[in-house]
Amino acid sequence: MFEGEVAERLTEGKYDAAREAAATYTDIFGKGNFYLEIQDQGVPEEKRIQDNLLKLEQDLGLPLVATNDSHYLCEDDSHAQDVMLCIQTGKSIHDTNRLKFHGNQFFVKSYSEMAKVFSGYERVLERTLEIAERCNVRLEKVHDPFPQFVVPTGYSLPDYFEHVAREGFAKRLNILRELQAMAG
Repeated sequence: MFEGEVAERLTEGKYDAAREAAATYTDIFGKGNFYLEIQDQGVPEEKRIQDNLLKLEQDLGLPLVATNDSHYLCEDDSHAQDVMLCIQTGKSIHDTNRLKFHGNQFFVKSYSEMAKVFSGYERVLERTLEIAERCNVRLEKVHDPFPQFVVPTGYSLPDYFEHVAREGFAKRLNILRELQAMAG
């Protein structure tokens, strides 16, 4: 579930190893350039390590910053994300033994939504702005960001798109029929 070494060690119940990893990263990146990350999307493991993250913040004097793992834009998109994961992994939405997000909190949250989650710990939210102010990003508008597709003679782009989609569907339909025959 967790990708960061510090959170992984805390999840394993290895506080000293997490402390050592955080200290090592602080040495590598320099004081003030390494932050501890705290998340709360309602996943039990996140709740379980929060106290130790707060303890690490105190023990090492490292800033703790709140983040949210965002896989879709709005909370209402969680079902669509679930369906997309099923399609991506070839599973049914009814399959209990499939990749699934825990809850519906993996969306881009506003400050007020994050403030509700981390009520009483406003400092972890203020650090997001602190990090953003250190960034120097310049985005340039790309005139035509879409790839150019070569369309065979006799097709318009929409007609060729439909042709390719129908061809692909026909192939997949045969595979689905074979799978259904094996299952039934």
